[in-house]
Amino acid sequence: MASSLLPLLRNMLTVGVLLVLVRGVSLLKEVYLANYFGLNALLDAYNITMGLLGWLPTALLAVATSLLIPTFVRAESSLEKNNLVWLSEVLAASMLLGVAFVLLSIFGGAYLAPYFFAPGQTSSLAASLLVQLSPVPLVLLLSGVVSIFLQARSHRLVNLGDAFPPFLIVVVVYLGLFSDVSGTALVVGTLLGYGLQLLVVTRMLPTDFFASLRFPVGATHPNWRLLKVGAAYLFAVQVLLGLSIFFDQYFASTFGEGSIASVGIANRVVSTICGVGQLVIIRTLLPEFAVNRSRTGPAAKLAWRSVFLMLVVGCCFTMFLYAMAEPIIRYLFERGQFVPSNTAVVAGLLGLSSLQIPFFLAAMVLVQYLHSLGKSAQVAAIGLQHLIVKLLACIVLVPRFGLSGVVLSDTVVYLISLATLAFLSYRANTAR
Repeated sequence: MASSLLPLLRNMLTVGVLLVLVRGVSLLKEVYLANYFGLNALLDAYNITMGLLGWLPTALLAVATSLLIPTFVRAESSLEKNNLVWLSEVLAASMLLGVAFVLLSIFGGAYLAPYFFAPGQTSSLAASLLVQLSPVPLVLLLSGVVSIFLQARSHRLVNLGDAFPPFLIVVVVYLGLFSDVSGTALVVGTLLGYGLQLLVVTRMLPTDFFASLRFPVGATHPNWRLLKVGAAYLFAVQVLLGLSIFFDQYFASTFGEGSIASVGIANRVVSTICGVGQLVIIRTLLPEFAVNRSRTGPAAKLAWRSVFLMLVVGCCFTMFLYAMAEPIIRYLFERGQFVPSNTAVVAGLLGLSSLQIPFFLAAMVLVQYLHSLGKSAQVAAIGLQHLIVKLLACIVLVPRFGLSGVVLSDTVVYLISLATLAFLSYRANTAR
């Protein structure tokens, strides 16, 4: 068993290292911009503007990653022309959606800003940035779809493409060619970064794709029928899971000022590990599940071995964070207004929050396995269960454990989710 896990572990480590490098560049950007601009209205407007512009494209790409990789892998095993036709139709649909998002940003920016910003300088800057950065959703969608196609073909280096936007932003701001007050450097760096990312990943496509591309592109490929129901279920999951953060904020707010921020910092550190782990699982296991979809035995073995592997890896992260929570928080955050008493509170929350990691990673393996079997409806049901268990866990744990109960609720959620997913996966295997 150990020897069969080595290639999988090597593949995961390769993708994981690349993703950590990308996250490191993104962190460098955040630190540099905070040092360069300070915590002012411009940086506030830029961060929330990028959040608004990336919200829908990111949600679409999260769904597309789970649904498109299996279709690209299955198409690759048949005629190459069929594969490229399917990619061209997906890119055409992405282009239409991207143009719609661009128009929404251009014509709706001035009207949307007051709903997300307090009146004043931040609001006016946001309205301007929404228009200037309006091409971002279009470029983000196109580069994301191309990256998904390349991931299905095991192009690991495509993961580095996400580092281009933050890197170009730092370079343009550092050169000091534009006014600091207007935010032109941020706009130019962002557009150049996303544009370079699209150019690089597109150059990695097979040359046959461009030779066979014809316009207008229709929507006639049979894979569209396979995506309709699955996409709807996955969007439902995204919406349901997104609500859980409001439960954290509501229950944390009952403990006074600074409690929401304390929970947020602890969750942010853990979510960085879980986020990298989730992407590693999706980008390495989903293509393997898709390839072995018609062979129940190999796919099921891979799934259960991967669950075991993720439990072991997750426990290692948990033990490390639990033991090193206090020095990590002190080194990263304890300066200025963040005093030692804040470090003690956040470190305690971080240690408890880390208990969820092994259950989260193992659950993500089974989520991708069920997706590969076409069980998106069952995954959507897990999303509803997640929301209900989260609320009940907070109601039970917060009065008993105080603020710690907020972060402990996530461990309860993922433990129950893992047990449910294991049952559904076992039933799906025995039914085939």
